[in-house]
Amino acid sequence: MKNILLGAVLAAGFPMMTHAAEYTVHMTFDEDSGEVAFHPKRLEVKSGDTVIFENVDAYNVHNVMFEPNGIPKGADVPMMSPEEMNEGDTWKVTLTKSGTYKYHCHPHYDLGMAGEIIVDHPSSKDEMNMDAGMGHHHSGGHGNHGGHR
Repeated sequence: MKNILLGAVLAAGFPMMTHAAEYTVHMTFDEDSGEVAFHPKRLEVKSGDTVIFENVDAYNVHNVMFEPNGIPKGADVPMMSPEEMNEGDTWKVTLTKSGTYKYHCHPHYDLGMAGEIIVDHPSSKDEMNMDAGMGHHHSGGHGNHGGHR
């Protein structure tokens, strides 16, 4: 009985520890339609979660470019992955600021290869970084580039 009571007291006194999750977004090519895309196109995660972008396309190089006007104000996110991600390459980003993050593949922007990540909740218009210029695009910072497997 003491152990049950002690467990209940400890559980009430300490909030549940939550673990950050990892999600994978694949960069794909459909041979039949010729469509290049991010799958899933829209992803919902929690603050502190990590998104892994993986190129599973044997025919095209891709990259990930966050849109300066499409991220929350004050978000600390690398603006771009390595420029040429080949099949099997991965890039990770951990998102800690709540809101909407819009991104695209720069080489396939005109083909509509774009996606969106919602962290905790969508951004309202006044929460978005609407005054940003194109800014400094780099592959450093929080990103991580893995080679072929």
